[in-house]
Amino acid sequence: MHYVMGSNPVLDRMVEQAMRTARGLSKESGETEHIYGEFRYKTKKTWEYKRRIIYKAEVTRHPRPER
Repeated sequence: MHYVMGSNPVLDRMVEQAMRTARGLSKESGETEHIYGEFRYKTKKTWEYKRRIIYKAEVTRHPRPER
């Protein structure tokens, strides 16, 4: 079974370090950067056990139009 989860404050905190890393890499390279990772997570009320969460921390850069 697969789920696609949106963002929530708890998950945002758990992925924040990866986002900082992606921002730094993107600032240095000037390119879009991705960081992938995973962790185990259990909700307080709705999940009976921990589940594997796979995330992508992404900073997207779009090319600047030529003038």
